[in-house]
Amino acid sequence: MAPLPLPDAYDPVTDTGRWTYLGLLGEGGLAVVHRALDVTGRHDGEVALKVLRSTAQPVHAFELHREAQWSLTRLHNEQHPKFDASGSSIFARYLEDHSGFDCLEVPLVVPSGNSQAVFEARRKRLEADGFDWSKLQGQFSKSRPYVVMELVEGK
Repeated sequence: MAPLPLPDAYDPVTDTGRWTYLGLLGEGGLAVVHRALDVTGRHDGEVALKVLRSTAQPVHAFELHREAQWSLTRLHNEQHPKFDASGSSIFARYLEDHSGFDCLEVPLVVPSGNSQAVFEARRKRLEADGFDWSKLQGQFSKSRPYVVMELVEGK
């Protein structure tokens, strides 16, 4: 079991959760990265889970969300007109975003069903100089925001 209470940890007693933690990969001021295995089989092999520390603020969860969304929608999206296979190959892929920002009720005026437009509108609003991040306290659906990343040794 993981050394910290982490999101969606697999519990063999109750057969609940998703991730079997295999060890610590690294840590920084805002997040801890764990090596994990997906017990559901959705992802083959090991992955890296980047989990925000409990002391992180909403702005930090947004930064995690922004990084994951950029990778998911631009950097590793072969359908995007600016996709560059040689450039994207030097970055680990983000596989899933569990930051909670997709569930936030931030007022936006965007075409429905266009996830890229929703993300861009949210990004512009939340990155505005005068935005008050304290407005978002307590609005997250996830108590410990995290993202799932491709595990590429040495990156």
